[in-house]
Amino acid sequence: MRHGLVFLFCLFLCISCAGEREVSRQENARANSEVSAPTPSARVSVGMTVGVGPSRVSKSYGSLKKGESKVPPPPLPRVLVYVYSGKAGDSSTSDGNKDFDLVAGAIEEHFLSKGFHLVDRAQIENIKQVDAAVTDTDPNKLLALKNRYGVEVIVACRVSVQDAGTTNAYDTSVQLYRYLIYMKAIEADTARIHFSKSLRTRNSVGSDTYLEDMARELAELCAQKLKKVWAKQRFVQSEFELVVSRAKHRDLLALEKALKGKVIRLDRRSYAKETAVYSLLFQGTLNQLEFHLKNAVPSWKVVRSTARRVEMEVRK
Repeated sequence: MRHGLVFLFCLFLCISCAGEREVSRQENARANSEVSAPTPSARVSVGMTVGVGPSRVSKSYGSLKKGESKVPPPPLPRVLVYVYSGKAGDSSTSDGNKDFDLVAGAIEEHFLSKGFHLVDRAQIENIKQVDAAVTDTDPNKLLALKNRYGVEVIVACRVSVQDAGTTNAYDTSVQLYRYLIYMKAIEADTARIHFSKSLRTRNSVGSDTYLEDMARELAELCAQKLKKVWAKQRFVQSEFELVVSRAKHRDLLALEKALKGKVIRLDRRSYAKETAVYSLLFQGTLNQLEFHLKNAVPSWKVVRSTARRVEMEVRK
């Protein structure tokens, strides 16, 4: 009887301990689930953190230069393609050299495909003017070409095809040649060289394909460079001197009114004997400034221009 009571008491203790352990396990699980579950405030804070992104993007857009998106890019320059051999008068327009015409045609075709405007070589009356401007890089001669023919950039290309001897192929003598093309791009306003590079081949069998491929490769590199240069010029502010002749006082007032908002600053320095001299600050290229001047008053015309000076007169 006593052993039976002891057994029952021990069984009761075991059941009680097991019950307490189960209750403790359930409480721990409930506590863990409460900690891991996101609270309403936590969800709100996450949403606010994500919402910070757009404001940062707007700040980066706000860091653009003032007026950058409002200033249109200037038109691409008018290009004259000139191919020569380095000898005076020896050019594709003077003697109809087959290799020169081939190279000039490939370059012109590529520049046209990239959106450039070309000056027709046939309209150059005296090709020696181009010879002198290219070989000497004379600023006055370059400006003369610009004022007379509208040339803004001369893409000058020197071509050399040299005899490299012969070789035997299948018991046949084959003539070898060595090709060299050197290209440079000269801005007419400033006589600045924006691009200069040469390509050459090793001794190879004569083929027009070599010349055309080399010409197109150089034309692509040159076109990319000119596009970058012209795109940057729209943000450049420069001082110009404007000289207006044969102008009455009312003509000057009309010009000053027409240029308002198109130039940053316009100061009339002097006016005597129907000739006025202005100092103006303009953002953009010289060609853009000339465009605004020509359209300011229809009865006016630009007589000549240099890198920092424009001369105009009133048509009578």
